[in-house]
Amino acid sequence: MIAVIGSGALLFPAGGTHIDGIGGQKWMRRELLPIIWGVALLLSGIVLWKVVLFVVLQDIIFRLPYGERTPYWLKFIVLCCYTAPQFLIGITFWQFLPPILLLILFALSNNPSTAKDVPWKAWEASAGFLVGVSLAVLISKL
Repeated sequence: MIAVIGSGALLFPAGGTHIDGIGGQKWMRRELLPIIWGVALLLSGIVLWKVVLFVVLQDIIFRLPYGERTPYWLKFIVLCCYTAPQFLIGITFWQFLPPILLLILFALSNNPSTAKDVPWKAWEASAGFLVGVSLAVLISKL
């Protein structure tokens, strides 16, 4: 469970990092993180077809737009999708928290009066952490 939560908190923001000379590292968020979570699901006894579907869906969902130019209504839909692949495994209260909390943090990180208190990397780490917690809770219920 710790690996699921920790990998989310580390790789989600790493996926939004641009390194000079190398470029963006979105593959860490889009491909590597879903694969790590998929391995955790396999090790937890989830059948292979559900794990493969989970990984593919999570990869697709992590490609959806949520940036500054995306309207808030669409951001909310995208953020609701972040835990959607987990419904293949089960349902927990935690699946419903990330969209609400992340939308609030997004607003705070983009508000000039609060942006210094909620830097963008904190939002990204929170996104990976909250989705990871949700998945870890599901795994713990198996």
